[in-house]
Amino acid sequence: MSDNKISVKDLLQKDSGVFKVVLFGPESTGKSTLCRQLAGYFQTVCNPEYMREYLEKKWQSGPQTVDPEDMLPIAKGQIQKENELSRQARRILISDTDLLELAVYSEVYFGQADPILLEAALKNKYDLYFLTYIDVPWTPDPMRDKPGERPEMFDRFKQTLEKYRLPYVILKGNAQERLNIAVSIIKTLMENNIRFTKDDLAELQRRNIPLEAIIRQVGAIKNGNLYRNIIRPAIPGDGILQLDEKQKEEAVKAFYEIKNKIVRFVPASGAATRMFKDFHMALQAYREGITQWKRMVDEDRLDKLKDFGSWKQKLAFYDPVVQKIKQDHKSYSEWDEDKKNFEFINYTLTEKGLNYGLFPKALILFHRYDNNEIRTAFEEHLNEAVKSGRAAGHLHFTVHPEKKGLFEAIAGTIQDKYQVQIDYSFQSPSTDTIMLDTNRQIVRDENGKMVFRPGGHGALLHNLQNIDADYIFIKNIDNVQKDAYKGASVLYFQILTGLLHQIKIRRDALLGFLQREKPGKKELAEVEQFLTDTLGLKIIAGYENLPASQRRTYLTYKLNRPLRIAGMVKNTGQAGGGPFWVKDDDGNENLQIVEKSEIDLSRPGPKQVFETSTHFNPVFMVASIKDFEGKPYNLPDFRDDEAAFISRKVQYGKEVFIYEHPGLWNGGMAGWITLFVEVPDEVFSPVKEVYDLTFLPHL
Repeated sequence: MSDNKISVKDLLQKDSGVFKVVLFGPESTGKSTLCRQLAGYFQTVCNPEYMREYLEKKWQSGPQTVDPEDMLPIAKGQIQKENELSRQARRILISDTDLLELAVYSEVYFGQADPILLEAALKNKYDLYFLTYIDVPWTPDPMRDKPGERPEMFDRFKQTLEKYRLPYVILKGNAQERLNIAVSIIKTLMENNIRFTKDDLAELQRRNIPLEAIIRQVGAIKNGNLYRNIIRPAIPGDGILQLDEKQKEEAVKAFYEIKNKIVRFVPASGAATRMFKDFHMALQAYREGITQWKRMVDEDRLDKLKDFGSWKQKLAFYDPVVQKIKQDHKSYSEWDEDKKNFEFINYTLTEKGLNYGLFPKALILFHRYDNNEIRTAFEEHLNEAVKSGRAAGHLHFTVHPEKKGLFEAIAGTIQDKYQVQIDYSFQSPSTDTIMLDTNRQIVRDENGKMVFRPGGHGALLHNLQNIDADYIFIKNIDNVQKDAYKGASVLYFQILTGLLHQIKIRRDALLGFLQREKPGKKELAEVEQFLTDTLGLKIIAGYENLPASQRRTYLTYKLNRPLRIAGMVKNTGQAGGGPFWVKDDDGNENLQIVEKSEIDLSRPGPKQVFETSTHFNPVFMVASIKDFEGKPYNLPDFRDDEAAFISRKVQYGKEVFIYEHPGLWNGGMAGWITLFVEVPDEVFSPVKEVYDLTFLPHL
């Protein structure tokens, strides 16, 4: 099948030093158009498809066929054109095709590719492939066929790129959307001089991380945190609902009418490291016989440890720790207070005792009861679920894979007491993120492999997506209370869930009506009133001038999205996010939970808005992620990817820039329908530091 006059050497690139991009994919997917557009944008040249030129000449004097012996001459003409245009290109060359695409077509039409063609195709190097999707209309052409096999052809091209570990990004959308995406990606790679190796691509494939996601992270880190455009704080009467007693009673009644599935979603993978920060510092600083406890506390500014001897006995894990110390040291009663304090911390954190230094916060003993019962934060969530009603006995914890066994062991000893369903999920490796060094290069280990890290709590959006429930209650693992103080949490869980049930029933009915009927002015007004009065959403300017069909489309667009009701407590100085009215790029005003780090406090306007806010987000919310037909939404479609968090940390002794996904209840839910409801302070009692366990409602 080979043409002996053409060798692999004849089909190889010549060094040019330019950044090379290939448009790759099935016929009639917009490659030629995009090639010209990109060349125009970057003021360079487009390397066109040579096959068309070759076949037009051949068909003028012969049969209109493509034969196996045509492929090597076509490949030679294609690479000659590329080498010629590479010398003319300005920093970047855009190619409408490459030899690998010819190899794919050879396999499809002739059963195999010429070995010479395939060898050369794999030796030639390109910095990026854009795989063009089949979401553009088929345009008939004498040189095109198989319009009915476009999905199969697309899969064939995609599998080829993955088989040979080539860097590619799938392009979808109309011509302008594709151009915008392609330009952004190319600029990010070129401006940061980023190149990906085959090992990089293999690791991304193993983790199921699209290359586009990594490129987007590089661009986001370069741009830094993008501040949210907060207009005003959400306050009672303007964004925060204050329910009266009748509304609360109706919501609770609605809760008990729920026959659908409710799941309590608890992020619980976090370690207790930050909780025991001062313990860790003391463990490192104290030296028996050398260091005085008081001097250490003063020098290291561990102020809360000054009276440690008086408050440590309030901790629920005090007795288990001291009991273990006494087992190992018969002379415990003879020790001075300094030594007792130090060994208590030592036995709390290390494998000598409870080993809490390596424990997830969920499994720390939080509460001690009069009957000598002691409970972890994990168990308190089970207890609260049981108290919350028959429909709330299913809990889902996100945990670290290596710690799942610890959870299951503890659950096995107490689950009969609570009779609840428990399941677990892990943060997916596909949500891990990269870091950049100060030179804006991807951080790599000593073996040259990209270093990944967990992508923050925003990565849990994928875990949330996989929950099969009609209502999902979200609460942090450390926000628990002892039994005597659980009343408010139980009641407002029922209130918020019942209220969301009422709203979802009405929303679903209106969406179903919009889908089935052709509503008139009166019917549309009813939907508009629900949108504005119940959901607090703003209707776009000029809406009243739209024809009825476009109003119907617009109302469906506004209503057909995930729902959430988030409880808000009065702000008494807590550090964290709060409720604000935010204006998006289209000029729409939406309710959002915004973190302090997302606000440009260097500007007087945003600073004033922030300082006049009255409420705080305790992460006490209920969500609905199914549409009016009972189908789950694709939650990433409603995420604001520009709301990622960029921070600086030290890794391998060097300063690095870290990318975290948009926060789960921040940018992760930016496109959701959001309602805020004022809830009492009693529902919010997080344990951020170990000292918090020495105050109500933990005593």
